[in-house]
Order: sequence, then structure tokens, then C-alpha cells
Amino acid sequence: MQNLIRNLVLFGVFASAPVLAEEDCSEAVRITQQAEGQAQLAHRLNEYTQARSLCPSDPRMHYREGLALMASARYAEAHSALMNAMEQATKQNLPPMMRLEVLGRLAENDYRSENRPKALIGFKVAREFAKKHQLSLPDWVVPLQKDLDQQLDKRPLTPTEMQASLRSMRDLGVEPTVDYRVLFEFNSDQPTEAGKQQLSQIAASLQADNGTIRVIGHTDVQGKKAYNQQLSERRAKRIVALLLGENPALQGHLQAQGKGMTQPKYPGNSEEDHQLNRRVEFVFAQ
Repeated sequence: MQNLIRNLVLFGVFASAPVLAEEDCSEAVRITQQAEGQAQLAHRLNEYTQARSLCPSDPRMHYREGLALMASARYAEAHSALMNAMEQATKQNLPPMMRLEVLGRLAENDYRSENRPKALIGFKVAREFAKKHQLSLPDWVVPLQKDLDQQLDKRPLTPTEMQASLRSMRDLGVEPTVDYRVLFEFNSDQPTEAGKQQLSQIAASLQADNGTIRVIGHTDVQGKKAYNQQLSERRAKRIVALLLGENPALQGHLQAQGKGMTQPKYPGNSEEDHQLNRRVEFVFAQ
């Protein structure tokens, strides 16, 4: 994860916070407390911006300003403010939970601005950071990530979106992966009609990449381990065959693999969690 933060800096993602000769952080804290009582978002945003200008070394000032900008649908400015918060939190080696909050908000900002490739990367970075530091994702992150997953199931990435997402993941040193919940008949390796339509769209998007693509089948955590392992392998092989039928140019680039119930994406036990864990993961060569 430190390599990821370093790469973010190298690729110019972090914007430098303004430097003042003297900071008045006590006054900044007073202003932010005052802002919390403001009913109008525009007034709160003005006060958060004033507080941030008084104490630019405090990541909380950038963070609050970023949240207010995101709530105002000023997503590009919110991204810059949240990146400044991350830069200051990283420089000062603040607790990982605070940095995870910022990463989650960056992903949320991309999600709300409907930038699917960037949101996909943002949630992945937040997940990997949480795993590295043995933290749970903030409660508000998971529903957003689930909603994005369900959007992708209904409308897979376009070739242009796929290319942009893979390029950004590689630039940041993040393993390039995309998950889809391809619909299958119950306890079968035969996709439903809707599943076949999904695979047709996915096959088109895979034209954006020329390297090896591992097609990994995953099941939910219900049932017997051996059976789920076999089912995931059969489904992965079936998907490879159907993708090649849709796009023969993928010949030699697809490798089928099954992980069974060993790598659930969501740790919950609800039916929604089970459905989202029954997925196909596409892992692209770096």
C-alpha cells in the first residue's frame, strides 16, 4: 500500500495543499464547529473552506471541505480536497482508519459522479488497504460497492471503460481485476438467457486487453466445499468457451480457474451477500 501511495504521488494525483507562513488551527477548529450548525450546505462549505485555508496541514479540514464539495456535486473539486486530506494524513502517518475513511470517500466521490472505471479502482484500493491493516470497511462503503457491482452486472464495462480501468490499475500498481455476477441456472454451469447477454457484452469489452486473462469462478459459502469447488471450475470453463464463441480473437488469452467458496468478496450471510459472492472474476496480466 505504501507503493500505491508513492505511485499516486508520482503520477500527479496528489495536489499540494497551500502553504501559509503561519497556521491558526485553533481558529480553524472553532470555525468547523460553527459550520456544523449551519443548515445551508453553501454556508457550511464556505466555512469549511475558510477553516482549511487557516490550517492546511490538518487533513480533517480538507476532508470536511471535500465532503461538502461532494454533497454540492462539485466532484472534481471534492477529489482534489480529499486527495489533499490523504496526502497530509500520509505525511503525518496518521492512524490507518483515518486514511481508510479518506480512501472510501474518494471511491464514493467517483461513484456519485458516475465514473465507473475510477469508482471500481477506488473501492478496490480501499478494500486492499483495509485488508492490509486488518480493518473493516466503514459501514457506508459496502452498500455503495454492492450497488456498483449490481450496476456492472446489468451493464458491463464498455471497451473504452475497461481499457481506462485496466490502465489506471496498472499505473497504480494494483492487480487489474473486474468482477461480474454472471447469471446461471440453479446448480448448473449453463448461463441463463440474461447471463448469455452479459457474456456477449463482456466479450466485447475484453477486446481492450491483449494479455492473459484468468477467468475465475467463485461460489457463495453455502453448501459443501468440494461440490462448490467443482461447480466453480465448471462454470469458469463454460464461460471461457462462451466468450471464445463470442470473440474468437480471445483464443489463447483465457485461462479457466475455480476458487469455490474460499474467497468470498462480502463476509455477510444475507442472500444479497451470497448472490454477490457467486461471481466470475477476470484477472488481467500486469
